[in-house]
Amino acid sequence: MRANMYAIVVVGLLATSSGCAGLHETSPRPTTADGTLQLRIDEDVYSQRGNVERTDRGKLLGLADASNCSDVGPDSLGSYFPEDPRSIRVGSVPGFESSEVVVTNAAERQLVVYVADSVTEERGDEIDAKLASETNRQLYILSALTAAFLPPTLVAGLFGMNFEGLPWSGSSWGFYIAFGLCLLSSAAVWLFLWNASRR
Repeated sequence: MRANMYAIVVVGLLATSSGCAGLHETSPRPTTADGTLQLRIDEDVYSQRGNVERTDRGKLLGLADASNCSDVGPDSLGSYFPEDPRSIRVGSVPGFESSEVVVTNAAERQLVVYVADSVTEERGDEIDAKLASETNRQLYILSALTAAFLPPTLVAGLFGMNFEGLPWSGSSWGFYIAFGLCLLSSAAVWLFLWNASRR
């Protein structure tokens, strides 16, 4: 029983790590041998480049044909467009031409980015760098918020303990002093981050 469970886990890991394994359809028109997922809008083909966090909503462009892929076995084709492809809704990305970049929904806050095969390698690298920069900016904001709220959380945690002898526990001003410490510690972190960002 245990050996069967390990075999199932290993087979599942191999299937998920090999791109789009499991689709064994045949087609006379392979497009990529590596199994990269692709979209086709009219005659333009877009290849998947990665995921990004959703920021601004782009404009809905319509439907695109999605590729299938077969990357298992001796006759693997990679990505290809079948004669009757499934359709996926695609949108634009603010700041990019839809002839270069389109996106599809991956999850609530995630978008899958597809870059047109017609763009040059240098332009593709520029697009990747701009999208990575946007993701890094969002992570910086999240990190700054986390850092700003960490000291007040520590102060609140210390004053929230049920011990006798805590400073200002018997004072009518105790709450206001603790609240002021929270505000001061948060302001100190914001000032530090603001100074660090100006350098």
